Amino acid sequence: MYTLGTERFFRSHKKDWGSRSSQMKRYFHSNAATGFPGPILFSWWTAETPLGYLASGMAIMVIAIVFEGLRFVRHAMGSNRGLPSRAAAALIHMMAMSLAYMLMLVVMTYDFVFVSFVVAGLGIGHMLWGNL
Repeated sequence: MYTLGTERFFRSHKKDWGSRSSQMKRYFHSNAATGFPGPILFSWWTAETPLGYLASGMAIMVIAIVFEGLRFVRHAMGSNRGLPSRAAAALIHMMAMSLAYMLMLVVMTYDFVFVSFVVAGLGIGHMLWGNL
C-alpha cells in the first residue's frame, strides 16, 4: 500500500540509494587496464593492478575447474549407496555448491573478463573431467 509517509521516505532516502547503486555498474564492462576497484569475493581479495587482475582471473578459472571436478566426483560416487558414501557425497555436494555460489558472485560483478574466465574454467573443467 502506497501512503504519503512512504513517499516522504523514498524522497528523503533517494540520494543515499542513488549513491549506493552508482558504485556498481549494472552492465558488462572491463577493468583490465586499471585493475578491479574493490574486493572481488572477500575483503582481502583485490585486483588493483593489471597483473593482479590477471592473477585473479586465473584464480577464478581454477575455482571453476575444481567445481567441474567436484561435480564429476559426485556423479561417479552416485552408484554406491552405503552410509559413508552418502555422507562423502553430501560433503562433496556442499563444497561444489559453495564454489558454484562463489562463481555466481563473480559473474554478478558484470566484469566480462572475469565472466570469460568463469566460462573458460567451466569449459576446461568439463573437457578434463566430463569424458572420464
